[in-house]
Amino acid sequence: MIKTLLCQPIATEQSPQKTPPLGIMFAGAAAEAAGFEVEYWDERWDSKEELARLIDWSDVVGVSSFTGIQLKYAAKILKQAKAARKVTLLGGIHANLTSDQCLKEEYVDYVAVGEGEVAKRVDVAAAILTLGGTIDDLFDVDLSYAPPYNSPIDNVAVAANAVMNKIAGKLKGISSIEAKKMLASDKVVFLDVRTPDECKQIRIANCKNIKYIPLGQLRSRLGELGKQDEIVALCKISLRGYEAECILEGEGFENVKVMEGGIFSYPYKCEK
Repeated sequence: MIKTLLCQPIATEQSPQKTPPLGIMFAGAAAEAAGFEVEYWDERWDSKEELARLIDWSDVVGVSSFTGIQLKYAAKILKQAKAARKVTLLGGIHANLTSDQCLKEEYVDYVAVGEGEVAKRVDVAAAILTLGGTIDDLFDVDLSYAPPYNSPIDNVAVAANAVMNKIAGKLKGISSIEAKKMLASDKVVFLDVRTPDECKQIRIANCKNIKYIPLGQLRSRLGELGKQDEIVALCKISLRGYEAECILEGEGFENVKVMEGGIFSYPYKCEK
């Protein structure tokens, strides 16, 4: 029986939320059903000594991670496992979006990719369409939620709100395909408003004209941008990119767009 350790690194150093790591628990349940022996380690409340003990016990060490600060802690766990000569596996959103790059890391043996569970969201949208509803109805539908595990505004409502903003002209978005065509242009400024730590982890490659200004510093650094420039704002998922668009337009910038989906949805070459 293969002994498998699944790990959840912390996502923030400030007051991490103490909720069950459902992602690795779902993966672990599937592994147990397939005959694997599974243990779990969560950095939010388990000790470093316990991690060392479990790595020594295991044959395979898997870690789930977002892109950004959490990836730094995921890498530490994987490097520790690799030093102990264990097989290593990286899963989660970062591995899904940048699997080729992840496999180039010497501490990553395998990546786990997949779309996850989307049936609930598809069912909600299908029901609204069947009943002749509109995008407004999709946003207004009152869905159940569990506070420890997800927000009161479901992802399907967030997506509907984004579409409503586009229809109203509040969000001027472009796709990753359109953005890639602009990378070599002198006339387009890409504005990455992520934190410095996030930018160190992954950046768009081969971008001729890009500025890194964290969203919290944008108002104090407006002088680094020209009001006549064509600007494409982005972040991890482009929520902050949209906030940057709103700030810039409020300051008189006339040609600002948002790369929809952010770097999470950028399928082309990236770099560190």
